[in-house]
Amino acid sequence: MNNYIFTPSQRKKSENSIQREGIDCALLVGVELTRTQAGKVKVRGGWMNLACKGWGDTTGYNKNATIVMIEFKDVESFEKKNHGANKDQLERLNDIKSKGGLCGIACCDQHVIDIINGVYVGLE
Repeated sequence: MNNYIFTPSQRKKSENSIQREGIDCALLVGVELTRTQAGKVKVRGGWMNLACKGWGDTTGYNKNATIVMIEFKDVESFEKKNHGANKDQLERLNDIKSKGGLCGIACCDQHVIDIINGVYVGLE
């Protein structure tokens, strides 16, 4: 599935910049994506979980109200085992996939477009 060719400039981008560009790209094709903070944060009196383990970097929906969840990685991470996703992230994305949602792992705008069009990038 990794038939993508990444330019040197794409390889230099941080995960945060790839995520920012991916959110903008999704909006251009009609999908609202929002950053989703996951993990634990310290609060007065202890810790609070922000989202379930493995929740994607962004969550949104398309015009048919289908959930769209995208985990973003930099190119170097994407080219590694499991496209850089950990076990919890893969489980969450595959759960979304099994329930008819649109999801995947992206490191460029083309991945975002493919995921929105029903290609489960990074979950092959």
